[in-house]
Amino acid sequence: MCGCWIDGGPSGSFRLCIGLAGPVMQHIIGKTFSTSGRAVLLIGCMLAAAALAFDLWLPLGVAGGLPYVVLVLLGLWSSGPRTVIALAAAGSLLTVLGYILSDPGSPTWVVLTNRGLALFVIWSSAMLVALQKQQQNALIRARSEHDAEMASSARDLADSERRFREFVELSSDWTWETDADLRFIKSTDNDKSGIGVPPDYTHGKTLRELLGDDYDHDAWDGQLQNFQDRKSFRNFTYFWPGTDIYKASWLSTSGQPYYDDDGKFLGYRGTGRDASEGERAQLALETSEAQVRLLLDSTGEAIYGIDLEGYCTFANPACARILGYDNADALLGQQMHELIHHTKTDGTPQANKDSKIYQAFRRGEGTNVDDEVLWRRDGTAFPAEYSSFPILRDATVIGAVVTFVDTTEKQDVREALAASEERFRSLLEFAPFAIVLQDLDARIQLVNSTYENFFGYPPDQLIGSVSPGLFGAALEERLIAADRQVIKTGEVVEIDADLIEQNLPVKFVRITKFPVFQSSGEISGVGSFVLDISALKMAEERLIQTHKMEAISQLTGGIAHDFNNLLTAVMGNLDLLRDHLEGDDLAQKYLATAFRASEHGAKLTDRLLAYARRQALTSEVVEINQIADEFTRLASRTLGEDIRIETQFADDTWPVMTDPGQFENAMLNLALNARGAMPEGGLLRIEISNQVLDKTFAAQHEDLDPGDYVMINVIDEGEGMSPETLIRAFEPFFTTKKVGEGSGLGLSMVFGFAKQTGGHVVIQSEREAGTRVQLYLPRASKEAIVAKSRPAAASAIPKGMETVLVVEDQDDLRSFVINLLSRLGYRTLEAEDGPTALPMLNGDERIDMLLTDVVLPAGMSGADLASEYRQRYPNGKVLYTSGYPGDVLSKSGRLPEGVDLLRKPYQAMELAQTVRLILDN
Repeated sequence: MCGCWIDGGPSGSFRLCIGLAGPVMQHIIGKTFSTSGRAVLLIGCMLAAAALAFDLWLPLGVAGGLPYVVLVLLGLWSSGPRTVIALAAAGSLLTVLGYILSDPGSPTWVVLTNRGLALFVIWSSAMLVALQKQQQNALIRARSEHDAEMASSARDLADSERRFREFVELSSDWTWETDADLRFIKSTDNDKSGIGVPPDYTHGKTLRELLGDDYDHDAWDGQLQNFQDRKSFRNFTYFWPGTDIYKASWLSTSGQPYYDDDGKFLGYRGTGRDASEGERAQLALETSEAQVRLLLDSTGEAIYGIDLEGYCTFANPACARILGYDNADALLGQQMHELIHHTKTDGTPQANKDSKIYQAFRRGEGTNVDDEVLWRRDGTAFPAEYSSFPILRDATVIGAVVTFVDTTEKQDVREALAASEERFRSLLEFAPFAIVLQDLDARIQLVNSTYENFFGYPPDQLIGSVSPGLFGAALEERLIAADRQVIKTGEVVEIDADLIEQNLPVKFVRITKFPVFQSSGEISGVGSFVLDISALKMAEERLIQTHKMEAISQLTGGIAHDFNNLLTAVMGNLDLLRDHLEGDDLAQKYLATAFRASEHGAKLTDRLLAYARRQALTSEVVEINQIADEFTRLASRTLGEDIRIETQFADDTWPVMTDPGQFENAMLNLALNARGAMPEGGLLRIEISNQVLDKTFAAQHEDLDPGDYVMINVIDEGEGMSPETLIRAFEPFFTTKKVGEGSGLGLSMVFGFAKQTGGHVVIQSEREAGTRVQLYLPRASKEAIVAKSRPAAASAIPKGMETVLVVEDQDDLRSFVINLLSRLGYRTLEAEDGPTALPMLNGDERIDMLLTDVVLPAGMSGADLASEYRQRYPNGKVLYTSGYPGDVLSKSGRLPEGVDLLRKPYQAMELAQTVRLILDN
C-alpha cells in the first residue's frame, strides 16, 4: 500500500489518485497494453483522478461511486476483458476509498446503499464491456491469450502468495478469517498476540462461543452488531480476560467482510495485534490525569494556570468558588491579572509587569507572597497568600501555575493574636505588681517594667540572669526553697517579706510563686508576682492602731462616765453639807477645798470625754482665720520669746462648724507640744487652707468622708518623733516627758476633738526633722447650729410638792438626789433599775415626773423605762441624766433627739432648777 498525505480538497484527491489508482492499474494491465495501451492507461489515470476529485467534492451519498463507471467504459478501447476488470476493480477501490476519505453527509444506511449500488453498476458495466470485448476477440486468439493469461496469473499469484506469507511472517500482527456463519476457519499463530492461544483454540468457533455468556456487553454489543451488519471495523480494542491457561491481555483487531464474484457474503477477514502495552500506558495516563483532576477538585486551595500572556489555561473548583464564579470553566481564557490582581494592597493600580505572579515564567523561578489583595467577581477584595511557579515543557517555560488561599480568617486570627499580645503586653507592663518568669535553672526569662520601679533593675539587665540578690541571705533562701517546692509539687507558694532594711523603694512585698506549665502539662519554670503591700501593711497598722484607740476611747469614756456619777454624788453632798454647816467658817473652808478638787476632777473627765469623743460641744459656724489669729496673739505671749510664730492663712478659707473653745484648746495643746519639742527655741508655723479630700485619701484614713475641709497645718522644727512614738502619739496618758511635766492627754484631746467634729488629724514626724500636725475640719453649712443653753441660775433654790420617781443604779448618787428633792418638798420614789421601777408605775400613787439615768443595768435602758411611763402617764414629765452629752447619746441610738437631759456632774441648784422648769412647762 502506498501512503500519502491527503488534505481533503481537490488537490489532495488528485494526488491520491495518481499515487494509488495509477500504479494499481499499471500493475494489472501494464504488460498487456501496447503503446496505445499506455495512452489508455494515462487517460484512465486522469479520469480516475477526476472522478475521485469529483466524488470527494460532492456530499457523501449524492453521487456515490457512479462517476467511476467512466473508468469501466474506458475498457471499450482496451484489447481485452482483463483491462475492463482492472478498470472495474480500480473503480471499486476508488469507490471504497471515496467513502473512507469523505466526511459523512447523509445517514449511514443511505451512504452504504448508494455505495453498494455504485459497485453493482460498476461491475455490471464491466461485465457488459467484457462481453463486448469477448465477442470482438477472435476465437483463435482466445485460447492463446487465455493460456498466456493463466500462466501469468499463476506466476503472479505464486509471487503474491510468497510475498504475502513473508509479510505475514514478518508482521507482529496475526490474521484471521471466518466463514459466512462467522466461525473462525483460518488463523495464523495467535502467539503473536502475546496471549499464547494456538490456532486450533479458535478453529470452528463463533465469536459468541468464544466470549461466553459473561462477556462485557458495553464493550462487545456494538461490535457484534457490526458483524451482524457486515460492517468493516478498524482497531477495535478489547480486553481478553484469559483462562486458566491463557493470560489476559488487551487486543486490537481490524476486519472487513469479503464476497465472491457474485457478491455473496463469504465471511470476514482481519488482523489483530497485542495492545496491552499501549492500553496500559493509556490507562496509566488516564489514571494519572484522574488523580491530578481529583486532587485539583478536592483541595480547598485555589489553583489556576496561565500561559505566557497571562490567560487562564485551567482552574480548579476552589478557585472558582473563592472568586465567586459558578464553575471553573468560566475562568478559562480570562486575563487573570486584570480579573483578580489589578490593585495593590494600598488600593493603587498594579501593572501586570509589577506582579510577582509573573516572575514565575519571566524569571523562571517561584515566588510566594503572603500579604496580597485579590478581587472577587462581585468587586469585593480579600486578603490572600499566593505562590507562583513556572510550568516547563522540554525545559521551556510555557506558563505558570498559581495557588492562593483566602487569608481573611487567618488575618482576623493574626489581628486577634496581635491584639491579645498587645493586651498581654499592656497587662504585663502596666500591672501594679512585678512579674518575673524563671526557667528550671532559675534564670530569668521575662520581667516587666514594674520590677524596675520596685527594685531599680532594668528588665534588659535581668533577662538570662539569676536573681540579683536584692532581699538578703535569709529571704533569698526562703525564695529558693519556695521555687523548689513549686517545681516539686506544682502548688502556689506565698511569702510576705519585710524589705525595710534593704533600703528599697518598696518596704513590704507579697511574693506569690506559681508553676509555669508547657502544653504537654510538664512544669517548665516558676513565675512570681511581687505585690507592693506597703500601703496594706500601713493600713493594717493604722487599723490596729484605730481599734486600739477605739478600745482605749471606750475604756476612758466609761471611766469618765462612772467618775462623773461619783463626782455628782460628791459635789451634791458637799453642796448639801455647805448649807447645813452655814456659819462654820472652818467647815466652809474645808468644803471649798473639796469643791475645788471636785471641779478639777470634772475638768479631768472632760478631757477624757474629749478623747472618747463624748464631751459636750457647742458647735457653731465660725471663721477659722479669725479664731486662729486671736489664738496666735495669745500664744505668742504664752509660749515665750524664744518661739517664733509664722502664719499663712488663705484669704478664701471656708467657714467651719466647730466649738470655738474646744478648737482654741486643741490649738493650745498643739502649740505646747511644739514648744516642748523645741527646748532651745525655734519656729512654729501655722498654715490654713482649703482642701478637697477625694475618695482615695478618705479610704486611707478611718472614719473620714470625702468632701470639703479646712486644713490647719501646725509645723515645728523640733526634735521629732521616732516611729514607735509616732504610733502611740494619740494614746491618752502616753508621754515621753518626765514625770510631772505632762499628763499625756494633750494630743489625745486633739484626736477626740477632730473625730467628734467630723474631721481628722494626721501627724507626720521623723527624728531630727520636726513634726507636722494636719487638723482637718469639715466645711460648715450656711445655717448656724447653736447648742441648748443650760438654765440660768436663780437667786433662790426652787421647791415643789409633786411626786418624782428617781431611777439611778449608783447608790450614793441616788441617795443624794432623793435627799435633795425631799428637802425641797417633793415626794420621792426610788429604784435602782427599770424592772424594779415598773411595779411602781402601776401603783396607786400618781407619779408626776420620771427622773432616770440613760444607761441602766438589768437589760432595760432609761428610754425603755420612759416608754413604759408614757403609756401609764401620757402627760407625765421625763428628765434624763447622763455623763455623756445628748448628741453622743442620740447618735448611738440610746436616746431620742429633743428630750430633756441633765448632764453629769451637776450641783444641787442645777438639779432643782431643771426639775422645777420641766414640771412647770
